[in-house]
Amino acid sequence: MNTTVLYHALYGAMYYHWHRYQENMDHCDIPGEIVYPVGELAVKDPEALPEVLDAAVELLENSAVPKASALACLRYNTGHPSFPEAARTYTQGLLASIELHGTARGA
Repeated sequence: MNTTVLYHALYGAMYYHWHRYQENMDHCDIPGEIVYPVGELAVKDPEALPEVLDAAVELLENSAVPKASALACLRYNTGHPSFPEAARTYTQGLLASIELHGTARGA
């Protein structure tokens, strides 16, 4: 999955889950077909993942989905069975960076 398709898929999944769960996005389930490529990208091309995460969150800025809820959803999905164990800590760190600094690339 190329990075443009991936960040649009992430955006679409978070947008869908916001309308489905509203405030309770701490336990939303993004399909494995979307979650696995995120983890795979973190392992194979870790420099590309911050751009993908930032792009997905940027798309959300013009929607009704609160950033904190979207990040909670993404954080929860790093525990998905299809998410590579080797990518979990790195991806969670990028999500924390978005939460603290507004970007996965840090301050």
